[in-house]
Amino acid sequence: MSKIAIIVGSHRQASQSLKIGQMMEKKLVQHSGCEDAFILNLAKAGLPFWQNLIAMKSKALSIQIKRV
Repeated sequence: MSKIAIIVGSHRQASQSLKIGQMMEKKLVQHSGCEDAFILNLAKAGLPFWQNLIAMKSKALSIQIKRV
């Protein structure tokens, strides 16, 4: 039997995407008998927030500008 990954793309804890992913996992098990469905929650993957990446890039850019 195939494994099915449900990727929850939000980096926020307790997001609406997670709730939908959990609902989809239940539906897959109920209706197709798939027992190998699982959720890959990006919020638990330890990825940096978008705001942090933007702030880091802005800070690095301002340091480069000051050097010139």
